[in-house]
Amino acid sequence: MSTDVAKLIVTQGPLKGTEYLLQEEVNNIGREPLNDIVIKLPALSRRHVRIIVDNQGFLLEDLNSTNGTYLNQERLSGSVWLQHGDEIDLAKSIALIFSTGAPLDIEDTSPIPVTAPAPTIPTTSDATMVSSAPLLVDPTPPTPETSSNRSCLIPIVIFLFLVIFAGSAFLYLADAYAPNYLYCGAMQPVIANLADLLSSLLGQTYQPIACPIP
Repeated sequence: MSTDVAKLIVTQGPLKGTEYLLQEEVNNIGREPLNDIVIKLPALSRRHVRIIVDNQGFLLEDLNSTNGTYLNQERLSGSVWLQHGDEIDLAKSIALIFSTGAPLDIEDTSPIPVTAPAPTIPTTSDATMVSSAPLLVDPTPPTPETSSNRSCLIPIVIFLFLVIFAGSAFLYLADAYAPNYLYCGAMQPVIANLADLLSSLLGQTYQPIACPIP
């Protein structure tokens, strides 16, 4: 078997695409710098595996590595002859394809990008169905707030307060002119009625004097 073009091609791992030629009769592989093929990955042993080249072919042999060597997804125990296209996995950290120069069908294991689905645009029929849906209306009329009712009573209370205040002031002035008697004049009948009302509210009696006949 010709050994001029025999090589290992990295298909998975941080060194993907790297090629290693098998140029020695014994090709040691590991993370130690003294190896023929140095792969500095922590999961690999210092002397992990080796490939022996002779007239019969290429012999793969695991060197009692800690994390193991896998050939075509099966863990290697001892040694085995390699075939063109075999996959060698070292410590489940890096995958290599053994090639003797013939074309290789290397499967791309990189993640397939996921395309987000395009947003759905509603059609005219969908819009018609939505617009024709019945609207639920609450038949209960809104209840007026209590604060609005209270606001209507404020002007009335103020008006009554002003009437009582004005009447009290007038009686005070009248009392200063004629103590305990109301002023007799043109408004005497109105003042008399007002006196009766205020007398009951204030507890003080006002009696009008006899008005002289003109």
